[in-house]
Amino acid sequence: SVMPGYVPVAMLGDQLPVLDEAVVAGLVAVEETRVGFRHELVRLAVEQGLPPGLRQTLHTEVLQLLRRGGQPEPALLAFHARQAHDQDLAFSSDRAAAERAVALGAHREAAAHYRRALSLGRRLLDKFPDHKKVHKIRKQLPTILENAEIEERQEEEQRIQGFIKTKRFQDAVELSEAL
Repeated sequence: SVMPGYVPVAMLGDQLPVLDEAVVAGLVAVEETRVGFRHELVRLAVEQGLPPGLRQTLHTEVLQLLRRGGQPEPALLAFHARQAHDQDLAFSSDRAAAERAVALGAHREAAAHYRRALSLGRRLLDKFPDHKKVHKIRKQLPTILENAEIEERQEEEQRIQGFIKTKRFQDAVELSEAL
């Protein structure tokens, strides 16, 4: 329940039979290569019903599985690292996810990842002032902030272009003036 979307069947290994009751009840769908809740709201209800310690443990286990599986998607790593309270991994994964989003032209996603990395970096500095990575993190924060602002601006510029293409000139003018 701590993994949004579908999970590869291989990731569950010998734990697949644990889902039998949920499959029979129609809550979980098992396809050839993947397993997932039939509805995201059901998954969220199950996840939110978990005690916080168990939820954190499950996210930690997912992180271990993802890392064993090769090169996991940085955004997925960042999500589970945040939930597992692994701030170092969440910081580096959010940065990597932001850079990947930039490469894909996903400016809103990139900005969100940069903002999360910025927040995590600041918390790491406050919480662990003597941490071995403090100098490196402190040096990265201004660049992360600048990158977040650039990505947010590019997202807004794309919205302005969309308004112009659809002849919503007043909306384009108002948004450009707000920048």
